[in-house]
Amino acid sequence: MRASSADFGATRSPSAPIDRGIGALDRAAAAGVESFVVPFSAYADRTAWNRALEAALAERRPDLVVLAGFMRLLDAQLVDRFPMINTHPALLPSFPGVGIRASAERRWHTGSN
Repeated sequence: MRASSADFGATRSPSAPIDRGIGALDRAAAAGVESFVVPFSAYADRTAWNRALEAALAERRPDLVVLAGFMRLLDAQLVDRFPMINTHPALLPSFPGVGIRASAERRWHTGSN
């Protein structure tokens, strides 16, 4: 989030959807990027949370949704509604899931998983 909202040119002002209170909220504010929280724990199930996130995004009419370190599953309805880029750091299929960086480094240094 090193770019400021001025760096996004002709796009609408960027905003950062976040599913829980984390340090990214402070970074977004410092960069002039609106952020909003849709807490997973506030909803009865994943479907209800997906609809709430979808509604929050729809209000902002994004040109593009960038999932950067976003570790929740989004359903097809939400994914199909908005153009998205997922920057999840997993290097599939060699290094799936949580702990992938350590696994990739271990393989690099030792030649094994």
